[in-house]
Amino acid sequence: MKIAQADTAIDCYRSTVPQFSGHQRDKVLRHIEQRGPATLSEIAAALSIPPGTVSARATELRNAGLLEWGGRRESIVSGVTCKTLRLPRLQLELC
Repeated sequence: MKIAQADTAIDCYRSTVPQFSGHQRDKVLRHIEQRGPATLSEIAAALSIPPGTVSARATELRNAGLLEWGGRRESIVSGVTCKTLRLPRLQLELC
């Protein structure tokens, strides 16, 4: 019986997490499309998503070619100089 419960919980996790992370990816991408380049901490603060989660979703978006690292500037949230995320140059030309 415990094995069946464990399998059910794992199946539930695997079916829910990808959908949720997809929603978060959409929110991160939409934020940058609408507001322009931003640091991870700025995105996290604006969307109320933990910074580690924003970093993971940003990595997925960069690997898919939907975002790229931009210039460096001081974050309005942390005051630390760090890289920004932006739309790829080709995408910006098409907008």
